[in-house]
Amino acid sequence: LGGEYKTDQDLVSHIIQAASIYFNFTGKATCLNLQEEDDIGADMWNYQACSEMVMPFCFDGVNDMFEAAKWDVRQFSKDCVKQWNVTPRPNMANLMYGGRNVKAAS
Repeated sequence: LGGEYKTDQDLVSHIIQAASIYFNFTGKATCLNLQEEDDIGADMWNYQACSEMVMPFCFDGVNDMFEAAKWDVRQFSKDCVKQWNVTPRPNMANLMYGGRNVKAAS
């Protein structure tokens, strides 16, 4: 994926090929369902995002390839409590690692 691509479709095609290495290593899948759980526990990323490392994501649908979605920390917290019974601490990483104050990091 490090090369230059003449069209967006060309880039997306290469991204799909890269994702297929993991999600379709047998070559037998006709559709890549990235929402399916796997045997290595990758779904636990959601738990970690709720319990340790809150990372806000938002998309405008214009400057990216995603549907527009605003970051809503209240809704994110509700979802975490519902799914994992965990209340996120959005500033925990800054408290633990010093944020932009690198001197504060251990």
